[in-house]
Amino acid sequence: MAAAVSALKSRDLARKVAADLDLTRGADLNSPPMTHDIISWMDRVSGRTLQRPGEARSEHILTAFERSLRVAPGRETGTVTITMTARAPDLATRIADHLADLYLAADQPAPSAKSADERAALDREVGQHSADLTAIENEIARLKSLSDGTAETQRRGDLAEALAQAERERSDAEARARGVRELLDKGKVEAIAELQTSPTLHQLIAERVRVEVQKNGAETTLPAGHPRVREFQARLSEIRWHMFREATAIADALDAEVQAARGREAETRTRLSGADARAATRTATSADADVARIAVLERDAAEKRDTIESLKARQAAIADAPSRSRARLTAPERLVPAHAVAIPAFPQKGELSLLTAVSVLMVGFVIVILRTLLAGRQRSVADLGFADMAATARDRADVRLEAGASAARPDDETGAQDVPGRPVEPTLEAIEPGQFVILSATADAARHLAGRALSRKGHRTLLVSDGIDGASEARDLVSSLTTSGRRCVLVDWSRDGRGIAASLGAAQQPGINDLLDGRASFDDVIVRLPDSDAHFIAAGAPPADAGAPLDAGWVNLVLDALDEAYDQIVVVAQLEQARPLFEAIEGRFDAGIVMSDRRSQGSTINAGPGVFLGFEVTEIYIVQLDLAPRRAAARRFKRARRQVAA
Repeated sequence: MAAAVSALKSRDLARKVAADLDLTRGADLNSPPMTHDIISWMDRVSGRTLQRPGEARSEHILTAFERSLRVAPGRETGTVTITMTARAPDLATRIADHLADLYLAADQPAPSAKSADERAALDREVGQHSADLTAIENEIARLKSLSDGTAETQRRGDLAEALAQAERERSDAEARARGVRELLDKGKVEAIAELQTSPTLHQLIAERVRVEVQKNGAETTLPAGHPRVREFQARLSEIRWHMFREATAIADALDAEVQAARGREAETRTRLSGADARAATRTATSADADVARIAVLERDAAEKRDTIESLKARQAAIADAPSRSRARLTAPERLVPAHAVAIPAFPQKGELSLLTAVSVLMVGFVIVILRTLLAGRQRSVADLGFADMAATARDRADVRLEAGASAARPDDETGAQDVPGRPVEPTLEAIEPGQFVILSATADAARHLAGRALSRKGHRTLLVSDGIDGASEARDLVSSLTTSGRRCVLVDWSRDGRGIAASLGAAQQPGINDLLDGRASFDDVIVRLPDSDAHFIAAGAPPADAGAPLDAGWVNLVLDALDEAYDQIVVVAQLEQARPLFEAIEGRFDAGIVMSDRRSQGSTINAGPGVFLGFEVTEIYIVQLDLAPRRAAARRFKRARRQVAA
């Protein structure tokens, strides 16, 4: 290997390569690689790689050739690797290939013409005799198979056993296919044994059970013919159709298996019939002739083998004869042709990957910081002062009511004083988020809400009236919540300005609409609810542009400010006004109460476990407040009084 490496790196061989490829004209090999590392920059600045004054062009090319050439032993034993570096990939490939060709041509001795002709003739004879020997051996094997009665009998027995096996397989396949078809005709898809290992069927069964449970729940809470019930029925039909398709696919596969079994049975039966026919037509005379023919062919085969052995011995003698000028074990040969490998000069992969990672990380930090700042500016009520304004308006409303009450009361008045309402005892049982209950009194609803918001502020409740005024119920609810020691505000939500303020004996303007449109402030709209310790915000005047969409951002800011100032925020609205509000602020309520008189006119609100105002909700406490029992008791009481008066 050392001699081969020295010969490949010799200057004479390099000079011949430079002359054959005319390297003196090009600048690709002479110019250094334009890399951007410090060592290459120092080489270019110092001029070490440039042609020195007085140096011949050919010598400079040879120096650059030796600097770019690298010859070293390969990883495998007895191999040499040639590596050439140049600006052009095709030039480096041509130089490496030409260098290897010159070395192989110089190291390869001239073969003898006579020995080459002899080897070629011997190769042809050996090939011809080998082909004849193969044909003779094949004929001998064929004749022996025909003359051997035991082998023929064994072969026929094997075919008979294979035929019986094919008949059993065909019968079993037909039985299974027939059973699947019968179950499929009866509609018993789940009883098919072949489908029990199908993961798709198990998924469809689980999906069907889940949809049936949802449909049963919807049928208990929704009227018959409701779109949601019809949707569940359509989904069940689709699932059953998919199950039928899966069973049909299994049945088709079994039918195909039956056809394949029938084909195998027919093929085996045909082969057995042919073997029986050959056995019937064979005679003793033909058997004796085959034996004589086999003996002749075996003698011919032995002669062919002897001839081939003698020819191979002559080939070995010619190959071992000294026909080269110098002794050597093996001749050098090219294992792998030269191929170009691109070496990136700039940018380096490691540096570029690190720079990209750092850049992406910095951009991500900037995006997160900007998003946090923008989100904080949009959602922070403290920066805008809304919370302070709401708290100040709350305190001033208390002061105004106390001042007005002291001015209207005479100093010597000794009449009966207002007796505060009975405090509401909070319901402290564990209430899961999203629980649904049915109550018949506002006091019970107040106890439930007080129990949920016992240790927190800003508990929001949406009180929806369906077909009733709801003013007295709203007053009773907030009054009960206030007597439990919590600050409570009642917000009359009505975008058309027709709220419950007149029914409560409060001023109708200004209100929440004026606050959202910028025509009023918290101090203008927050007042004391008549005959109650709670505060009240009226609906106010309708907006100037009635068709404009609701600004959810402003609504959330106002509600967030009220969350900071009050413990309980109760928003009362009619059904047609509550739906747009609930959808605009994406259901940001802690509880939802539906008030209806089912006996008088029936409720149209879709409310139930996980459903409020027709929306699927989670983590919202839903209360169905049925006022029919209370109003029926009031009617019975009035009727009894009229009878007594009569």
